[in-house]
Amino acid sequence: GEQAKIEGIEYGAANAPTVEQINKAKASGKDIEELLPGDTFSIFGQAARSTAIDLITANMEYEARRSITAVQAGFEAGTVSLSDMQTQLATIEDSYSAVISDISPAASAKFRAKIATIGNSAFLSAAKDQVKRDKDDQEIILRNLADEAVNTVQDIYAAGPSVNDQTGETVTPDQKIDLVIDDILRSAQYLDDVEFGQSKINDIRAAASQAKINVVMEEVRENPSAAMQVYFGKSKFTDAVVQYTFDNLSLDERGKLFAEIDSHLAAEDRRENAEEARNKENRARQKGA
Repeated sequence: GEQAKIEGIEYGAANAPTVEQINKAKASGKDIEELLPGDTFSIFGQAARSTAIDLITANMEYEARRSITAVQAGFEAGTVSLSDMQTQLATIEDSYSAVISDISPAASAKFRAKIATIGNSAFLSAAKDQVKRDKDDQEIILRNLADEAVNTVQDIYAAGPSVNDQTGETVTPDQKIDLVIDDILRSAQYLDDVEFGQSKINDIRAAASQAKINVVMEEVRENPSAAMQVYFGKSKFTDAVVQYTFDNLSLDERGKLFAEIDSHLAAEDRRENAEEARNKENRARQKGA
């Protein structure tokens, strides 16, 4: 089994389709999944396919980063406006994520969250430069940045902890949120608007708390039986980001999570009971006929 896995990894790495091959297949309407080596049922095949997907995702991330860098260069050169930059970054995120989604929806979700964070960082950096360029629009941009920051919170927690490329240190989602809050405090100070700053910080913290719950609830909806094992302390989530998020919930957040789980399971029970009642009624009608 272990030898088959090792051989599968080597085979997947050697036979993973290139970004160019994937783009050509997609353009011609072919099923991209047919390009993937391996299968989904054997140890060798699963290892080969998983390795190929990881390699494809890494290559796609490299290409996406290059595209984002090109957009940043255009902005710095003055050939791309801040508005156009936002549109182009969204297009980069959507287009690359769509390709990976055809191969692995799970990999696509994590890829999108990561590229969204990179793109948002690029946009926030560019927006700060724009503030320096255009003093007349400074207040509008700073307020829009604060609104945008609230919208990025879910992506930050969905991506989980990351490693700082320069220092090698692990950066947690909570630490990233602290940086966002620091930015908002500086903006509020510049605008001399304490009420605005406190309001946005409250929004960020509320969004962060709900984002953690959402990360776990998504897993609960996908696999409720396994989630219940975690719920009762008998198991752990297989997804490392979900388990990390679950472990770092506050007591208040856990209470809210369990309330949502109970509500979700109750809704599922009502749906199943209603479906069973309809089936029973249909059987009775068929018998009477």
